[in-house]
Amino acid sequence: MKPRCILIFGLGAALCTALCARGQTVPVAGRFSVEFSRTGKSSAVDVPVSPDTLPPETTQTLRMIVGADDADMGDRIEAVHKLGNELTSFEIAALAVFVNLPEMEGATDAWGLHALKNDILNVLRAQTPPPPDLTRLLIGLYHNRAQNAVMRDYAIQHLSLWHERDDVVSAEERKSIRTVLNEAMRENNSIAGTALLGLHRLAVDLTPSDANGIDRMALQLAQSAETETATRLTAIQVCAERGLKEVLPTAEALAQETDCIPLQLSAMAAFRRLGGLPPADTVRREELRLTEIKAGTSPRPVEKAKEGPG
Repeated sequence: MKPRCILIFGLGAALCTALCARGQTVPVAGRFSVEFSRTGKSSAVDVPVSPDTLPPETTQTLRMIVGADDADMGDRIEAVHKLGNELTSFEIAALAVFVNLPEMEGATDAWGLHALKNDILNVLRAQTPPPPDLTRLLIGLYHNRAQNAVMRDYAIQHLSLWHERDDVVSAEERKSIRTVLNEAMRENNSIAGTALLGLHRLAVDLTPSDANGIDRMALQLAQSAETETATRLTAIQVCAERGLKEVLPTAEALAQETDCIPLQLSAMAAFRRLGGLPPADTVRREELRLTEIKAGTSPRPVEKAKEGPG
């Protein structure tokens, strides 16, 4: 019987260090490689899957997805949607290493690339059976500071969703995921809001101490004027859903004073959910403002008449 291959995903700098130490191939300048190790006595072998030297068994679809063949980004994304949930170990490995590659500087379609990789992660989560090292791949994506912030944010979103799969994710992995979400919740960017929302939705698996920690962080993020706007919106929403009335003074101030309409609306929604009521003049002012914006009749500053001969 041939030895069974076990997939080992490349995970950021830690993997690069390990492979360098063993004299093996490391992803460089858009190339990537994947290692298969064997359960028998055979030594580990490297299977190169760089865009320039993909092995013969690589399908045309996979070549297109990872960028080995020229293709429109829309076509590459559509190809991902057709992959299905029974990929081979080689296909899973190639996709995982491609996702783990930080984008090169000057990428012409960065947003398209992020969407492509996000869809690949959706496919990997849907595999039957699921990739055994998917938790490590996602955690590695988040921890790799060479990754674009959008991809690190996506990794946190996927970790939250992956945590819910208690049928395939071990208790130890779920604990590791919660640890990473707690770490991410303390960043000063949109990732903090993503992690906060993820932990809030995992409340059923949290200890009272963990739940109290989420309450404190949600209030801190909602109350601080230094919090990034998207994260502050999320924090106000989480405070309202968790019944934290301590956020009401902040919500009242935001409803009346901020120039950010999304924050005002979020603050007023929090008021209503927590049993309060925003000041009536604030409600009327914002309703009028929204009506004007929708109608395209928002008032403009009146220009001062020019002085001079008539």
